[in-house]
Amino acid sequence: MLLRELMAAQKQRDIESAYKDYYDSLTDQDVAEQRARGTFAETEFTATIR
Repeated sequence: MLLRELMAAQKQRDIESAYKDYYDSLTDQDVAEQRARGTFAETEFTATIR
């Protein structure tokens, strides 16, 4: 059981590292585009639940 837990913890660290690497690589323009998409998605989502 301990080995499985260690492997799961390592996998989690690997995933977190990949996310960090991805977001650290974004340009300011990429961030602005992602933010605009998120804002748009929020308006669409809230419109569907009203």
